[in-house]
Amino acid sequence: MHLDYPVFCRMVDELRDSLLFMLFWDWGEPFLHPRLLDMIEYVNRSQIMSVTSTNLSMKLNDRTIEKIVTCGLSHLIICIEGATQEVHESYRRGSQLNIVLDNFKRIVAAKNRFNSPYPMIEIRTLATRQNETHLSQLLDLASDYGAQMYSVKTFRPFDYRGHNLDQHVVPTNKLLARYKYKNDVPSSAGRLLEEMKFNCGKPFYAPTLNSDGNLAFCSYVDQPEEIFGDIRESFSKVWDQGSSRLKRMDFGRLPLIKLFPPVDQARF
Repeated sequence: MHLDYPVFCRMVDELRDSLLFMLFWDWGEPFLHPRLLDMIEYVNRSQIMSVTSTNLSMKLNDRTIEKIVTCGLSHLIICIEGATQEVHESYRRGSQLNIVLDNFKRIVAAKNRFNSPYPMIEIRTLATRQNETHLSQLLDLASDYGAQMYSVKTFRPFDYRGHNLDQHVVPTNKLLARYKYKNDVPSSAGRLLEEMKFNCGKPFYAPTLNSDGNLAFCSYVDQPEEIFGDIRESFSKVWDQGSSRLKRMDFGRLPLIKLFPPVDQARF
């Protein structure tokens, strides 16, 4: 399912005086949406900054490459998980690194051709057990191909069909792990709850618009109480209704242990 383009445009029209920037991704490859670049072009007319994140694994034609540069996209994140095909596809299954790099090179060439500083290109790597010793190579690759930024993101493990992703995917270098573990050994049962002040404001100022038109707390939502409602008629009507206000208030009152329960009870 793709977010309906007219619905998107109506939302932008309604919120253009309030929006600072928009992130174009959520549980899927953004470039599979047939009108992604039209959406970005639409928000650019209202001087709203835009960011999209892509695995760039599909072969892009010349017209698409050109429009990535001319549509007004502010920031393009390209996900590359390894400097070799073997390491890259250990996480990005089915992705051909040569296709990714060819698209990357052509986007940089188009930027030079149009003498455009945008989009700023960031190469991002999801740190895993398989690539943790290859990050310096990826930094060099990003620089050599013309990226303006390189970043490393920590892996958020979850148990999938009985597989312990902490044990098999989380890096052994604890500086690259999202969670702390008992005895510094990654395992789902050994995750430690850190004492920290909860400071998530997404349900208050950065909600997620799903492809079905429903407005949600954030990308990780899987509970009905974390859905504000369908904005296809009006964003403001859904955002300002009493039930949405109550949901935000209830969320803000949750104690830390409810938001980050032990792993065997976790919803996220």
